[in-house]
Amino acid sequence: MKIDERKKNDFYLSKQTPKNIKDALSSYEVLLYEALFSPSNFKMTFDNMTSLLTSTINASFSSGNNNQLEKLAEDTNKEMQTPEKQEVRLKNLQLADSVKNIQAILYKTVVAEKFFDKDPSATRMFYNIIGGMAVLTLNIPLALIAFVVGRNMPKKTLLGAQQAIVARSLKNFLKGQERQLTFQAKNLPAQAGQMWFEKLLPYAVAFGVEKYWAEQFKDISMKKPEWYSTYDNRPFNSLYLTNHLASSFSSIASAATPTSSSSGFGSGFSGGSSGGGGGGGGGGSW
Repeated sequence: MKIDERKKNDFYLSKQTPKNIKDALSSYEVLLYEALFSPSNFKMTFDNMTSLLTSTINASFSSGNNNQLEKLAEDTNKEMQTPEKQEVRLKNLQLADSVKNIQAILYKTVVAEKFFDKDPSATRMFYNIIGGMAVLTLNIPLALIAFVVGRNMPKKTLLGAQQAIVARSLKNFLKGQERQLTFQAKNLPAQAGQMWFEKLLPYAVAFGVEKYWAEQFKDISMKKPEWYSTYDNRPFNSLYLTNHLASSFSSIASAATPTSSSSGFGSGFSGGSSGGGGGGGGGGSW
C-alpha cells in the first residue's frame, strides 16, 4: 500500500497487493486492508443518488418514455456492484464498523494467544455496568471505583505480563538512549540508517513515541520511501516524514470514528499507546 499526499492534509491510498498478502498479514490486518478498499467506500452518496433519481424520473415523465428509467436502473445496479478500487481518498472513507470488528478480533486474539484468561473488553464492561448501577442508586464512591479501577481490572497471564515487559522495554528503547542512538544514527551509512529508522517506525507509532524516534535520525540523508509520495518538494528527513504521516493518521482516525461518537479512534500519532504486547510492521511498506 502506498500513501500519496497530493496536497496539504489530503491523502490517497493506493492498493499494491502482493500475491501472498494474506499469508504475510494477520487476520485483523487483512480485514483492515480489505475495508480500506471496500466497494462501500465508493458507492454514490445518498444525496447524489436521490438527486439523480429525481431528475431522471422528472425527465422520463415529461418525455413520456421509460428509456431513462431503464438506464438509471442499469447504472444503479452497476454502482452497487463496483469491484474493489485500487485507490481511495482518506477523507471519503467510512471505517467505523470495520474498526469495531477489528477490535473484537484483537480481543479474541489476546485470549487465544494466552495473554489474558478472559476477554479484557468483557471485564471492563462488567465494571462499567456496576458503575452505572451505582450511579442510579446514587452510590457515587462505588461508581468512581468501578469506572476508574475497572479499566485496570483485566488480568494478564504470566505470558501476557512477560510480553508487556518486552513491549515496555521496546518503547523505552525507542524513546530513550538519545545520545547513544543519535551517535549511532549519524555514523551509519545513509541507506542503513534509513532502513533502521523505517524498520522500527511502526512500533514507535504504536507506542506514540515516533517523534522521539525520528529525532535521532533527523540529520542523516534520506530518500522518500517507495510507499510514500508527496506534493511537497522540501528537503526530506525523518521529522518531515513523521509530521506528514501524523496528518494522514488523523484522517484515518476520523474515518474510524462513528458519527455519534466524540471519543475518537486512538492512534500512535495522537499520543496513545498500547500497553500489552508487541506490534507490527516491516520496513518495506506500511
